[in-house]
Amino acid sequence: MKTALSPVRLLLVTFCLCCHAQPDDDLQRAVASFPQIEVRVYHPEVAARCANVLIQAGEERACSALLKAVKNRPMDSKGWGLVNLQVCHLCRLLFTSTNSSQPLSRPALGAIQGFPAESIIRDPPEWPILPFVVVDGIPLSLSQGYAGSGIREQAEQYVDYCRAKGNFRTNLFVIPTTMTASNALMSVFASPAWKGLSRKDEAWSYSGNENEAKKDLSAQIKNVANPPVQRTGASRPASETNTTPPAAGSGR
Repeated sequence: MKTALSPVRLLLVTFCLCCHAQPDDDLQRAVASFPQIEVRVYHPEVAARCANVLIQAGEERACSALLKAVKNRPMDSKGWGLVNLQVCHLCRLLFTSTNSSQPLSRPALGAIQGFPAESIIRDPPEWPILPFVVVDGIPLSLSQGYAGSGIREQAEQYVDYCRAKGNFRTNLFVIPTTMTASNALMSVFASPAWKGLSRKDEAWSYSGNENEAKKDLSAQIKNVANPPVQRTGASRPASETNTTPPAAGSGR
């Protein structure tokens, strides 16, 4: 004999089911909170948390949230450009290549400032998710912004590309402490990939000064100890919010 659930029990079951679902508002907040990637202001712990929220939601809901953020982005130039960057950068962390020897192409957002251009012109496997590098599960930035002129790739196009050519990440990122983030960056500096970079006679390079480059990149480690201040797109540097930065730098 079947027994109907009482209204109270039915309400309780419905509440429990809702608690296990990732609210759409949380997904939108994760997209909107993703930090700018310039190393002097980049927060790897915030980037990891934002990406993890989307990873836990699964590919379908994560991509829906990314596309919804793009659709609802502000129409002013700075707000539009900021959301476009956030979605493209999240895709770099959320998707991996199906072939380790052929990384997914970077979004056409411009030449990465502070990184030797000639060393990465063809998306080398040593640096598969530039402008990021992931060490011990921690997403670090290798960028000081973008340089050049041109039209940036639209985020919805890059979402479609990543879904068609890549695999959605299932492993969560590690939320770093100052110490673990520092150790991860030291591992980057000691890696063959870092030592193999060209640093001379290049546009947008490290100007041959490796020590200065290391100092610049280390700024993000100090940021971990200092919680970020909530910012709007209007307060971000022009190199992060301009809607017409370079399409150079992508092999697609």
